[in-house]
Amino acid sequence: MPAEKKPMRYAHLEGQTDVCFNETGSCLVTCGSDGDIRIWENIDDDDPKSINVGEKAYSFALMNGKVVTASSNNAIQMHTFPNGDPDGILTRFTTNANHVVFNSNGTKIAAGSGDFLVKVMQVEDSSEQKTLRGHSAPVLSVAFDPKDEYLLLAVPVDKTIQFYERDAWMKSFTLSDDFITQPLNVVTWSPCGKFIVGGSIDGRIVAWNVLSKVCLERVQHDKGFTICCLAWHPKLAQVAYTDNEGNLGVLENVCQGSVVSAGTKVSSAAKKDYDELFDGDDDDEDFLNGDMIDHEASVVNEDDDDNVTPISGHAKKRAIFDDDDNLLDVPSLKANDIEKPDGEEDDLSTKAQAIPYTSKPYSGPMPTPPQKAFQAGSTPSHLSHRFMMWNSVGVIRCYNDEQDNAIDIEFHDTSIHHAMHLTNTLNHAIADLSQEAVLLACEGTEELASKLQCLHFSSWDNNKEWMVDMPKGEDIQAVCLGQGWVACATNAFLVRIFTVGGAQKEIFSLLGPVVCMAGHGEQLLIVYHRGTGFDGDQCLGVQLLEIGKRKRQVLHGDPLPMSRKCFLSWLGFSAEGSPCYVDSEGVVRLLNRSLGYTWTPVCLTREHCKGKSDHYWVVGVHENPQQLRCIPCKGSRFPPTLPRPAMAILPFKLPYCQITTEKGQMEVSASQKSPALAGSSSRILDNMSKLAKKTPPAASKSDSLVIKPLVPRAKPKQGQTALFSNIQPKCTAKKTQEKENPTPPPPTPVVEKTESKKSKTGFQLWLEENRQSILSETSELDESEIIKEGMSRFRALTNEERMMWTEKAKGDDSADQKKRKREQQENCDSQESPEGDTQDHSSTVKKRKPFDQSTTNKLSAFAFKKD
Repeated sequence: MPAEKKPMRYAHLEGQTDVCFNETGSCLVTCGSDGDIRIWENIDDDDPKSINVGEKAYSFALMNGKVVTASSNNAIQMHTFPNGDPDGILTRFTTNANHVVFNSNGTKIAAGSGDFLVKVMQVEDSSEQKTLRGHSAPVLSVAFDPKDEYLLLAVPVDKTIQFYERDAWMKSFTLSDDFITQPLNVVTWSPCGKFIVGGSIDGRIVAWNVLSKVCLERVQHDKGFTICCLAWHPKLAQVAYTDNEGNLGVLENVCQGSVVSAGTKVSSAAKKDYDELFDGDDDDEDFLNGDMIDHEASVVNEDDDDNVTPISGHAKKRAIFDDDDNLLDVPSLKANDIEKPDGEEDDLSTKAQAIPYTSKPYSGPMPTPPQKAFQAGSTPSHLSHRFMMWNSVGVIRCYNDEQDNAIDIEFHDTSIHHAMHLTNTLNHAIADLSQEAVLLACEGTEELASKLQCLHFSSWDNNKEWMVDMPKGEDIQAVCLGQGWVACATNAFLVRIFTVGGAQKEIFSLLGPVVCMAGHGEQLLIVYHRGTGFDGDQCLGVQLLEIGKRKRQVLHGDPLPMSRKCFLSWLGFSAEGSPCYVDSEGVVRLLNRSLGYTWTPVCLTREHCKGKSDHYWVVGVHENPQQLRCIPCKGSRFPPTLPRPAMAILPFKLPYCQITTEKGQMEVSASQKSPALAGSSSRILDNMSKLAKKTPPAASKSDSLVIKPLVPRAKPKQGQTALFSNIQPKCTAKKTQEKENPTPPPPTPVVEKTESKKSKTGFQLWLEENRQSILSETSELDESEIIKEGMSRFRALTNEERMMWTEKAKGDDSADQKKRKREQQENCDSQESPEGDTQDHSSTVKKRKPFDQSTTNKLSAFAFKKD
């Protein structure tokens, strides 16, 4: 029968929590990150005794009236029990010790730490130490077997348990199971030494029979929290366990269903050798060492008619039949024994026979638990200090502790908006951030509905905040922001789209539970479960929609490529607008529109990690230049909030073959510089790798005429046109006096041409360079559709990129302006220079005004004197 899981209860504050039984099993003892040791009579004890042993403790072990603790000062300390008085320091590590344990008689202590070391020392003389080296990851758990034959180490990198012989300190064998999808971080032996149990970081507890190497128990944590510690009861079939939220739980009837069935065979030689290893240690009064272990002795005795073995293969207890003499075990009776045609009744004890159970256990592919919904750019929600969002716009931090429950919003560019501090009264757990708004969401409770709150700080209205309640029983699981719209996905397989002002816009259904969402401009990217995965693989689907004026679905729930036995860790868009995502293996993939909307791997972050437990937390992706912005995490998958993480830049590196050869290096270089040489891999989106692209041909006259009305006329242009019109009559008057007409045609068409050139803006320059890219995707577009598509893509650019194009357009206009002035001056000079009398006439005209003025002055003075 499977193990029975008792409801968990609160034991300590959030953080690392350890647990063990005392020598007699009369009480439970726990130790938490608050530095307290608490003694519980049982799991239902509401008033445990508390002892403080330090500021923070990560692990402890109890035996012979002594408590050994792994504290925050990287030391292994000893205290008396139950008083808690200090009794010396046994050893020190360079980092925190993760686990400490006694051997069976309490004479030795083993401790594993985050500096990849394991130390074994004597309790009485701590100077006698043995250090085990060579591990490639932090040692999360150590355990002595009760018979002092092995030292067990949990190596989370390989998701296995490795056994080492004590004398030679060599690896003997390894245990693993397909049920384990995440690294193991804690293991412990049973008192009899025949069973081992391990816990993983995703809340899975697995028990094995060490002899047969068969998995006997598979238990899943209700909320998937990390298992911190496991402890066997010294006599009963109980296992106490704790999680990283400070909760305490108990499993009962562990490994009671370990009968070797007809389909499971263990070699007699191996069984004999293992039994001889534990000869003389059986105790019939011990539950673990007696009845529960010796299952082969619990077979039906032919002389005892009261012992009946049902179809399940487990022996029925005698007390069950003593309560009711007429009780029938229907599966164990033959059909003709239930009712006799002649009414004859036979004794049940002589007719009931055991039916052998010969079916083999299922050995096919095991279903993979579906990945839970998460928000890209956020750290786990169970942390008290965490990132709710980190993207190219800013950072949202959440603080939820005894002192404060608040949200801090910080913008990378302070010109967008100043920093904000919000009180998290609704316990918001999901957030997103854009240049227009801040989006927050919380789960529903029994009293309150799930809420979606938006702070629209770019609104011209005074009312910049709105909130909407979800229907009863519908909880928000993912949110995202786009340009002018807001979207949220709920547990009812629905996606609700609102305007950024709060008006409900669209609603549609998903084909499965949502995993993650992302928005960029008018694009909405959704990843959801499209089926059940097997053997550790997730079965995910992806939808890409455009929800602007031109509504269409680009990806229709296509399968999302993932690495083997991996899950989705980040989803978003590049700065240029390409959908991209990262899996738990560190593979970054971008959508290749030019190759039939396929996904191209562009980077593998694991290649840049120094240790196996190191990861890169992706923040953003850029295609020009081709680089990845991420945060390095030492020994973790996500960064802490304090100190502020440092940003790292990783270059794109497509997985070409033989890149160490000269040919391979040339191929890589071509993929980064020239689209023509790189093929489809360099054309992942629109304008990727344009370094070697030729200057596009000038737009035709018809194209300029179509674009021209979209651009407003600037004031300086009117002034220049008026100036040119004032100069033109003088030139015309001079030309009428000439007998010959060698002058060029009037410059009126030139004015129109220069005006059309002057009217170009940053958008027009961007469209000229990206016209071919738009036509390469959909060649059947007409001119107006090309402009609409270009405007939507131009809006999707960042403010810095749009300003760059605008400044470029202004620079071209100023250069053209100077050139036009120079040409106009040269044109007028060329018209005046051929005839000398024209110059004399112009000089006479210029001198006539001062001459007339002096004459008038003389006449007025003469008239005054005459009077």
